[in-house]
Amino acid sequence: MATLYTGAVEIGQGSDTILCQMAAEAMGYPLEKIRIVAGDTDLATHDFGAYASRQTLMSGWAVKKAGEEVKNKILQTAAEMMLVVPEQLDVKQGIVFLKAHPEESLTFEQVARTYFVKYGQLIGQGSYKPPKLGGTFKGAAVGTSPAYSAATQVAEVEIDEETGEIKVLEAWDVHDCGMVINPALLHGQVHGAFYMGMGESIWEEVLFDEKGDVANGNLAEYRMPTALDMPPVTSELVDSIDPNAPWGVKEVGEGATTPTMACLANAIYDAMGVRIESLPLTYEKVWRALKEKREKEKA
Repeated sequence: MATLYTGAVEIGQGSDTILCQMAAEAMGYPLEKIRIVAGDTDLATHDFGAYASRQTLMSGWAVKKAGEEVKNKILQTAAEMMLVVPEQLDVKQGIVFLKAHPEESLTFEQVARTYFVKYGQLIGQGSYKPPKLGGTFKGAAVGTSPAYSAATQVAEVEIDEETGEIKVLEAWDVHDCGMVINPALLHGQVHGAFYMGMGESIWEEVLFDEKGDVANGNLAEYRMPTALDMPPVTSELVDSIDPNAPWGVKEVGEGATTPTMACLANAIYDAMGVRIESLPLTYEKVWRALKEKREKEKA
């Protein structure tokens, strides 16, 4: 078994799974034999946090470097055991083998045991700090990431002319997020991001009273979409490899929320010829815009 210690925090985005996959790939070790200790400040190093959709790229760099250090130690030790040079060896799925003669091999465990006897614990360490990005503003460096995703969306909506009610019938999202590490998690992120963006676009609004207190701080008056409001979402990908990221990966968490508001506003305009210029795009705003449009047409 191998244990990955990381400060990265799993908040539902799937980072524990992704980072274990990355560790397995970097080490040449089976994924099912890796466990993770994450977000424990007593055991793991500092992590800047799961924000800006940066976990896969930032923590991924650190995991990749740590895994490759373990791999190099394994190959060096195996070379001593097999009387060859490390360059002649490779390790995949927990098997260390001669590239020219793959049948000549040792298990990862055999080599790790020998390493422990000779040198002690088999440990790899990795860290990542973004390079200087985006110049400076008032003397301070700006920019948080060396790589950014891109997404575009199309939506089909149905408008009730009598009430202004908006129904999202279907949506399509095409995302450029670099190399895909886990397709199931990726498409799940896109669906979740569209759901969040749809809620922000049409229903969700924090209201304040005259004292400045939140007036709708409960789920009865703060309107959110339910599963019944969620349309079918088709998620597609643009193939790309980003040279500034580990294995060419980029984010997908928040990128699929960014175009949603404009996408739905444009869909409403395309359907009814009225432009709503403030959020949320409520039924009442649509109804009032349609009413104003009819009055202008009669005048």
